[in-house]
Amino acid sequence: MRANGEKLRDKLIGGEYEPAPVRGVQIPKPGGKGVRQLGIPTVVDRLVQQALAITLQNTFKIDLAILGACVTGRLIPQDEE
Repeated sequence: MRANGEKLRDKLIGGEYEPAPVRGVQIPKPGGKGVRQLGIPTVVDRLVQQALAITLQNTFKIDLAILGACVTGRLIPQDEE
C-alpha cells in the first residue's frame, strides 16, 4: 500500500494523474418512472477527490475568515513604521 501511495503522490505532483472512468449503474427512480444513471468512482479517485476538497476548504476558509474580519473591522492593518 505504501508503494502505491508513493506512485499516486508522484503522479499527482507530476501532473500525470488521470482518474479512471466512472462505473455507471442504473437505479430505478421512485414510483417506477424509469431509471437514473449513478456514477461510482474508484476508491483511489474518491480518495483524491476528498483530499483535494479538504485542501481547498481549508485554504478558502482561512481566506474568507480574513476577508470577513477585514470587512467587519475586527482586523485592522497595522501602520508600517
